Amino acid sequence: MTSPSGNTVRVPAFWYVDYTRSPCSSGTEQLTQTGTPRWHLRFTPREVGTYSYVLEVVDEPAQTYVRYPSGSSAATFSVSSTGTKGFLHVSAADNAYLEYDDNSPFLGIGHNLVGWEWDGGGATGTDNHRGTCDYDDWLGRMADKGANLTQFDFGEGDQLEWTSGQPGELPYSADWNGLGHINPQTAWKMDYRFTKATSLGIFYRIGLFHWEDFDTETDGFPSWGWSRNPYNVTQGGPDATVNDFFLSQVSIHDEERLLRYVVARYGYSPNLAMWELWNEVDLADLAGGYSGAAPAIRDWHDQLSRFLKQQDPNQHLVTTSFSSTQLDDAIWNLPSIDVTTFHRYTYYNTFYPGGFPQYETEQTLQYIVDHRRASVAKPVIGGEFALSPGGDIQRTYDQDGIAFHNQLWASVMSKSFGTAMSWTWGSYIDADNLYSHYQAVANVFAGADLRGSVEVSSFPTQATRYMGLKKATQAWIWVQDWHHTFIDRQGSYSSISGYSLTLSGMTSGTYAMTFYDTFSGAVTSTASVTTSAGNLVVNLPPFTKDVAFTAVKQ
Repeated sequence: MTSPSGNTVRVPAFWYVDYTRSPCSSGTEQLTQTGTPRWHLRFTPREVGTYSYVLEVVDEPAQTYVRYPSGSSAATFSVSSTGTKGFLHVSAADNAYLEYDDNSPFLGIGHNLVGWEWDGGGATGTDNHRGTCDYDDWLGRMADKGANLTQFDFGEGDQLEWTSGQPGELPYSADWNGLGHINPQTAWKMDYRFTKATSLGIFYRIGLFHWEDFDTETDGFPSWGWSRNPYNVTQGGPDATVNDFFLSQVSIHDEERLLRYVVARYGYSPNLAMWELWNEVDLADLAGGYSGAAPAIRDWHDQLSRFLKQQDPNQHLVTTSFSSTQLDDAIWNLPSIDVTTFHRYTYYNTFYPGGFPQYETEQTLQYIVDHRRASVAKPVIGGEFALSPGGDIQRTYDQDGIAFHNQLWASVMSKSFGTAMSWTWGSYIDADNLYSHYQAVANVFAGADLRGSVEVSSFPTQATRYMGLKKATQAWIWVQDWHHTFIDRQGSYSSISGYSLTLSGMTSGTYAMTFYDTFSGAVTSTASVTTSAGNLVVNLPPFTKDVAFTAVKQ
């Protein structure tokens, strides 16, 4: 493809099989093949004007080549403006944030939505049998409350390549046929999810490899471990061990072939926020543990992230993830890794950043984001964050979502490019209908440009406390009753009156103050305040639990 400005990119094509879906009322999702399988090519223009293109078909076994149009000519098509914002990239104005091609800012709000969720032994987890029907419900409920970011991955029952399972394991298990064979049903289902998210204005990260496909699990459902992994030599693959996955050039060639397919099929979308090479690579069953394999894993990330960028005509952002918040600056600082993430499950983590109590999630989030940004000057997000990776702890001790509510506000106010994203979507957020917590965050930050902002906060040990972001003429502040935390949660809360805070370094003038209910997103009151010697003194109206406000110079 050659753009109107003369920029040329190579766009890979892919083999496509179409399906229709059974009615969702039937319970278990069933797909029926329709139409004739065929080659597809997907391309999203980023310029207005006339594009020229040439199609090249190479049959490698037969060593034949076909060019269309023949000779030296090219076909053309015209592109008009659609008024869309374009693709996401790291902001040139503030590398803590993402922005669109049109230079408008992006702030992510949401949680993870992968294929299977352990629910801590309850009966509310997800097992992938309802497939895209579940995603109709989940994505719709997210979007309805202002969420705009999620994560999908090609693991935990959504593998494109895998080995066939037991009869009845999943409706599409029989279409797994080992390495080098794409499961056409899985590929179609992922198409559906991505298209559904796009139609609702939701952006998404795509996880490419998942630790549970490389662990020691051998039985039970779901059985996604190394024993069934198509890269395993016992399943006809090239690797005797998980370490070989990162070392063997034969294996890496197969991995690159898969990534080329993924780019061809899914890389067209502006709503694809970024590729995530691994979900928690440090939990894979590595001989000698992660520390022994770290140099090879770093080199692997370097090679595969650069390969992704070579294949991807839209240069989507690339990231990865670890279970440990302390890993791994050697990978985060690779030039081809654009975004950093962290995962933390409070119940299971023994590392308490900053020396805070185990369940002090608000200050912990701030500490992790600040220290990551200090060591790696790239955007950061809590890719997974919750009390527990199953809904068990939350269901029992935090039915109202106090910790979930607070983590949304604390993460954004720590200059993350999005909310810390919960893993427990089916067994907790959906089961307890906690989607409404997104609405207030979406309302407070609607149209906000946080690029260039700095953090402000005050954390007294036994009082009202606040976190926020400010610029010379704007501020976004979250004020919290110290008792409204998971640690000190109470059945009822007293109204707080007479609380005042001062924002220094503000441009002189009069500011319009807007106060928000942090649960409904409704505006509770407004006020007008004039600075004195650069200090904006804000006297808050009475509030219960917490309150958020914005200040904008008139």
